[in-house]
Amino acid sequence: MENTKKYNRKRTLDITVMAMVVAIRLVMEMLPAIKFGLYVQIGFGFIGAAIAGVMLGPWRAALVGILVDILGNFFSGKSGQFFIGYTLTALVGGLIYGYFLYKRPLRWEQIGLAVLLVTLFCNLGLNSIWVHMMTGEAFTVFMSMRILKNMITLPLNTAILTVLFSNKTMKTLIEKYRV
Repeated sequence: MENTKKYNRKRTLDITVMAMVVAIRLVMEMLPAIKFGLYVQIGFGFIGAAIAGVMLGPWRAALVGILVDILGNFFSGKSGQFFIGYTLTALVGGLIYGYFLYKRPLRWEQIGLAVLLVTLFCNLGLNSIWVHMMTGEAFTVFMSMRILKNMITLPLNTAILTVLFSNKTMKTLIEKYRV
């Protein structure tokens, strides 16, 4: 009986932490992005995705990515712009951040590796395919700008996440509420 109560408390805490991470990610996604033309934007969603990976692990972070992509489209009022490809990208990003940051030392090298893989596979890989599919534009039209943007954001995102996860309060929250 005692084990059942302990399991139920743990499960309730897990669900609550997941819900809080979804809320954090939704807020981060809704912050205004800096746009450069039609195909390039710099946003803050990566912070929420990394927090999900650190707090929840790969599979839960992937699930949160899916939920945030769908809910974000619903709440933004631009439901006509929903594209399942971006949902797949959110899933893959959650898997990468979760695999490389969950219960691992959060040093800049580890964070940088996760950000590099998300940059290559999600931002430059999958998202570029989705832009091509949705716009019909040739890759040569938008890839040079996307590559430049990601060359700038790679070290910037790594630095921001390193500072965030080095913060004493953040470390305490991670240790206390990581599922």
